[in-house]
Amino acid sequence: MGKLRDRFWLWGHPAGAHDNLWNIKGNSRMTPAEGAYYLGVKKVFFVCFGGNPRPPWDQDAMAMDSMDEVVYSIVGDAGSEVNPETLGHLDEVLRIAEKFPNTTGAVFDDFFGFGDREKIFTPEVLEKIRDKLHAKNLKMWMAMYQANLIEKNVPHLAQFDCISVCTWRGEDLPKYEEQIRQGKALIEGKKLYLVCYLYNYGEKREFKAEDMEYQFNLYAKLIREGVAEGVVLVSNTIADLGLEAVEYAKAWMKEHGDEPV
Repeated sequence: MGKLRDRFWLWGHPAGAHDNLWNIKGNSRMTPAEGAYYLGVKKVFFVCFGGNPRPPWDQDAMAMDSMDEVVYSIVGDAGSEVNPETLGHLDEVLRIAEKFPNTTGAVFDDFFGFGDREKIFTPEVLEKIRDKLHAKNLKMWMAMYQANLIEKNVPHLAQFDCISVCTWRGEDLPKYEEQIRQGKALIEGKKLYLVCYLYNYGEKREFKAEDMEYQFNLYAKLIREGVAEGVVLVSNTIADLGLEAVEYAKAWMKEHGDEPV
C-alpha cells in the first residue's frame, strides 16, 4: 500500500512556455522539477511545447534526477513538430533512459485531432515504437481529450500502456466522471490517468478553490475505487503565479498526500 501522493504526476513544460497565452497574467520561471517540489509530487512528465526544448535533453534530465519517475515526450504539443522519419524523439528518449534510470516512459501529447498524427502514427507504427520502448522496460503513454475516448479510436488506444484523459473546458467538469466511467471499458487493461488543470485553459480564466475542491475530491475517489490509476497536474508553467488554484492544490497535497491508498 502506497501513499496518495505517489499517484500524482506533474505535467512539465519548459519554464515560461505558457506566458502570454490563454489570458495568463504574469511571467512564470518555474521549471518542471521546481513545480514538482512545490506541489509535493515526485513524478514528472517532460513534454516539448512549441518544439522546445530540442534534444539533447541531458541538462533537463539532470535537474530531474531526484524525481522518482520521469516520462519524456516522443511527440510534444500541437505546436511541436512530428518528425515521422525519426519516429518523433524516440531515439532521444531511449538515449536518455540509458543515462538516467528514473526514466520510465515516453508520451505522445495532443494525439487525436491535431493534424495528421493518428494517420502518421498508425496502430502498426505505434506497435513498433511500443516494442522498442518495452525492450528497455519503458511504458508508452498517450495524452488525449475526453471527447476522443470513443470506439473509433480503439485501434490506436490499444497500443498504449497508459492513457491520460483531459477535459479542456472547466464547464465540462460535471460530465467528466460519467465520461471516464463509460470510456474506461474501451481501454480495458490500460492504466487510466485523470488530468487536473490548475488553470482553466479552455475558458481562459483562473479556477477558484471550489473548482479545485470538486476536482481533487472526485479524483481521489476514482483512485480509491480503482477506476483511475492516478492524476496528472497541469502545469509548472503557472505554478509560480500566485494562483488560488495552485495554492489549493499545494495545501491539499500537504494535508492528504500521505494518506494510504
